[in-house]
Amino acid sequence: MTDGDRPSDIDAKLIEVANQYDALNAELARPAVGNDPDALRRIGKELSQLEPVVDAFRRSGGAGKPVVVQVAFAWAESDAVALAVAYDQWRQAALAPPMLADLPTPEAFDAAVADIPPEAMHDVLLASADLNEHARRLQAFAEIDVNAVYLHNVALNQPLFVETFGREVLPLLRGVPADR
Repeated sequence: MTDGDRPSDIDAKLIEVANQYDALNAELARPAVGNDPDALRRIGKELSQLEPVVDAFRRSGGAGKPVVVQVAFAWAESDAVALAVAYDQWRQAALAPPMLADLPTPEAFDAAVADIPPEAMHDVLLASADLNEHARRLQAFAEIDVNAVYLHNVALNQPLFVETFGREVLPLLRGVPADR
């Protein structure tokens, strides 16, 4: 705090952010989420779990502010390649968030994911060649009133991804408002 315990603009912003995090943490601590150790790592995949977080954000000072989410997925020209690249590039997503925070080295990450089977990737992100499936998932974000979705394709062929999604997926989403 500054002069006479009057909060500065920075202090006020920090207090606002802290209050928002408290509200989000309260929402995430609900028994349905807190009793499921996998719930947090699936929150980006499961829109039903994301909606309460968005609602809590809006109730706790986020009303009128844009809601931006990032969605990680693996798209490739075949389901097998999408799954393989998801496993190769992003298998750490199958670990619980507290564990991720405690892994100090790349070698520790490698050891932690050593026993994760490739099929486990289906539990943490969409790994598919089906462009309609990707479009349906992205459309669902509009249904929970998300303003923008940042796409994070964990596959390596980014030029093909940009070209293909631009040509095939974006036209399917044209009816979705670009900004709310």
